[in-house]
Amino acid sequence: FSFSGLRSVTIPSSVTSIDLGIFDYCEDLEQIIIDEANPVYDSRNNCNAVIETSTGLLVEGCNATIIPEGVTSIGNGAFGGCRKLSSVTIPSTVTYIDAYAFFECNAIKSMTSLIEPGNIMEVMTCAFDGMDRENCVLYVPVGAKDVYSVTGGWRDWSSDEETQAEWDSAMELYNNWNEMSSEDKQSKIAEYQAALAEYNVAVQSHKARDEYYERFETLQGNSHSN
Repeated sequence: FSFSGLRSVTIPSSVTSIDLGIFDYCEDLEQIIIDEANPVYDSRNNCNAVIETSTGLLVEGCNATIIPEGVTSIGNGAFGGCRKLSSVTIPSTVTYIDAYAFFECNAIKSMTSLIEPGNIMEVMTCAFDGMDRENCVLYVPVGAKDVYSVTGGWRDWSSDEETQAEWDSAMELYNNWNEMSSEDKQSKIAEYQAALAEYNVAVQSHKARDEYYERFETLQGNSHSN
C-alpha cells in the first residue's frame, strides 16, 4: 500500500502480521480501523494507528493518529512519509522511539512530549530525519527542559518549557480528545490539528492563551453536540 492514495483502511481479525512500512508515504491516509476481534493488533481509543496489543508497540500511524496512553514504543518508520501530520503528542508511557519513526514528517510544527525527565531516553537522531526541526517546537514537561537539552536525539530541538497553567490546559484538551467518539474525531481531526498547532504557537510566545483555549472549548463542545 505504500505510496498509494489510500485514505482509509480496515484490518480484519484474520490479519496477524503486518510488514514494516506497509503504509509509508500514504499521504492521504486518515483512518485506520482494526477489527476488535483481532488477536494481535488493536487501534485502542479510535486512535487511527496499528498497535501490537501484547507489547504496546505502535507499528503504523497516519495523518490522523492520536498516540494513546499505554503505547510503550513507536516503531521503525511508523509515521514514515506522513506529510500532512501537523502535530503529535508522545505519551508518558513511551520508553522507546525507533529509527525513522517520524521520517519526513515535514509538516509537523509542534511536538509535545509527556515523558517526564526521570524516564527520558536517548533517541537516535534519525528518528526525526526529514522533519523541519528549525520550524517545529518541542514542548516538554515543566522542569524537564534541562534534561531534554542534553539527551541524545532531543537536544537537537529548540525546546520550550511550558508554565504549569499552560501545561495543565494542554493536558485537559488532550484527554478530552481521547474521550471523543470515532465519528467526532473523523469530522474534527483537521480542525483540531490546526487549532492545536496555533495553540502551541501561542504558548511559545506566551500570549493569547485564553483565546486559543476558548477556541478549543468551542470546538470540543460542537463535537460532543453533533
